[in-house]
Amino acid sequence: MATADAGTDAGLALHNLVGTPAHTPEYGRVTGITTPQANTTVEPDMQLLLCGTVLTARLTSPIADSRQRLLDYFDRLPATLAQFDVAPLAAAGFACTGSCYLVGQEEEERMLAQMIAQADVQTKLTELGLNPRFMARAHYTAFIQNEIRTWGPLIRAAGVKGN
Repeated sequence: MATADAGTDAGLALHNLVGTPAHTPEYGRVTGITTPQANTTVEPDMQLLLCGTVLTARLTSPIADSRQRLLDYFDRLPATLAQFDVAPLAAAGFACTGSCYLVGQEEEERMLAQMIAQADVQTKLTELGLNPRFMARAHYTAFIQNEIRTWGPLIRAAGVKGN
């Protein structure tokens, strides 16, 4: 299970990220992805899905047991995020669903809430024009469903199509 101070450490790691620009003329939008040490599919998949530059930091662990290693990846997330140093990230992602299944939704949401609550993270998100708040998965799902009900008819009536 993740350590009690993991969220605080993650917030400190994010502190280093939020002071940098989210878009650069040379590289466009920069996204950081953390991925397990032996995963070979995340980078090509993310390059196809995301516009701009994708940087990768490897989740590493010396633990041989795969279940314990996945838990260790979650515990080591703050150190992994710190690998991005001052890279101009617009966002960072944790590309290891196995760890999230093992630590559970409550622990995952606790860590994310602590990270988002950091004052510098709130400031950076506000500067990007975002409404910085944490929503538990159930609340987020209800929010999205409400947005679909609200805006779906207008989008369909306007003939807007995705590509």
